Amino acid sequence: MKGRGKTPKRVYHPHYNGSGFYALSSFNRRGGRMHPVVARRLNQVLDLWAIFATQEEIAKALDISADTVKDYIRRARRRGDPRAIRPKGVDGRAFRASIKRKRIKALADAGFGADEIARSLGCNVRLVQIRLKEEACKMARIVPIGGRGNVTIYMHEGFAKPHLTIGEYVQIAIAMNVDERLTLIAGTPSNPRYSWPVYARVNA
Repeated sequence: MKGRGKTPKRVYHPHYNGSGFYALSSFNRRGGRMHPVVARRLNQVLDLWAIFATQEEIAKALDISADTVKDYIRRARRRGDPRAIRPKGVDGRAFRASIKRKRIKALADAGFGADEIARSLGCNVRLVQIRLKEEACKMARIVPIGGRGNVTIYMHEGFAKPHLTIGEYVQIAIAMNVDERLTLIAGTPSNPRYSWPVYARVNA
């Protein structure tokens, strides 16, 4: 038989120095030091985990498997890394939403458009537009746009006309028992029918 009795020549990768694939393992380094590539990736995982990103989101962002993310977090917890330990009683979804809101504002202030921001953050363009409109509302003055009887309806200056008539908004304000304080009666984020806030107040 051809080649019988001959041992094939073993070829090593030049970076392995003839010691095998496990030579670059963190456990084999002098002093137990972690490989720089592994350390950088571990820090990236823990930084994202600290801002309440999910394991799936971290895996997608760093192009690694979810099992790798889970293993990194488990090891960090054993070492007592504070980034791997999430405080109890914190709403992770609300925290991530607040972080994304700040990033949207920062990118918009830097001159990026809604499409560019959506691509950069991996979210929907409509979400970016809503967040930018909300930020604009914070900066705009609230001015009266009409009223009936002793109820006055207000909106942010410079925004488009409301979806409903003034009379319909007055009826909403009466049903909500609005008093002399300025009260939000429409435009809550949970009701997408209204894309901007509308307020009401009873005149003294």
